[in-house]
Amino acid sequence: MPDTPARPPSPATPARARHRWTAAAAMYLGLYRLGLDLTVLNVAAPDLQNDLHAHLSQVQWVVNGYTLALGGTVLAVGAMTDRIGRRRAFTAGLALCAAASAAGALANGVTQVIAARFAMGTGASLLMPATLSTVISLFPEPQLRQRAVALWAAVGGIGFASGPVAGGWLVEHHGWRAGFWINLPIAAAAIVLAYCFVPESRDTERRRLDLTGAVLSAAGLLTLVWAVIEAPTRGWTSTTVLGAFTVATGWLAAFLVHQSRSAAPMLPLAFLRDPRIGVAAATLATLSLALYGALLVVSLYLQEVLGYSPWQAGVRTLPLPLALAAGPSR
Repeated sequence: MPDTPARPPSPATPARARHRWTAAAAMYLGLYRLGLDLTVLNVAAPDLQNDLHAHLSQVQWVVNGYTLALGGTVLAVGAMTDRIGRRRAFTAGLALCAAASAAGALANGVTQVIAARFAMGTGASLLMPATLSTVISLFPEPQLRQRAVALWAAVGGIGFASGPVAGGWLVEHHGWRAGFWINLPIAAAAIVLAYCFVPESRDTERRRLDLTGAVLSAAGLLTLVWAVIEAPTRGWTSTTVLGAFTVATGWLAAFLVHQSRSAAPMLPLAFLRDPRIGVAAATLATLSLALYGALLVVSLYLQEVLGYSPWQAGVRTLPLPLALAAGPSR
């Protein structure tokens, strides 16, 4: 029997269009939770120190452990997401974040809280690439896709910007543990929406998984983020920090060399040669680095020196993430 020609996709009916936007809403909700977790505990630093009798360096790891796990593994995990199934990766990441959030809320020591934040960051690295890939696959029409991706970026920014304000209110009224509990209803709602409305999708091209690139990128990014986090405490010119920067540079250089020679690279370097992509990525990385470094210090200063409450401090940090959102759009 000869193959029958594929029929062109039928125009989306209003009901199907609504289902697509409901599916996209599940992705947006998961992304909002991710952005919220990046900053929700920044204003909780004094409360964490007092309740857990923690040192400032330990509180830094509570706040930044999430960022380290997310930033260090998202590239490697993202390369696998399209192969294992985007909905599966999204729901698994949310489930891990929810379980780790509950563990963090119930923790009675700072080490347990740090471990919970690392687990949450790992879950976030699993779901984040799936959100954008799913949104793109839901909307093949160029105009709708552009609108959906723009909304995806806006939701991530809103979650990031609302973290200090939401965290401040939660800490002031319910304590720092509420910054963990808030994740559970959000994750549950996103998982239900995903299972009800999001079709499973994956990369149809059976490309070889670049395990070497995954290991090199994870090692380089984890070492680099660790060095940036530890530098304010240990000193930017300390032997440990300089050594970490050197090791990270070596790992990342090896990653770039490997990508330039790989038949199936995780990160096609040709993309970065496009000024629209390369310059935008470098600008966003610089802005994010400055913001992450400033938020914790500013939150501590507003509360410990100026005497503001957690919620008042959260409101006063809003110009920082709002400037991050406005800067690249100028």
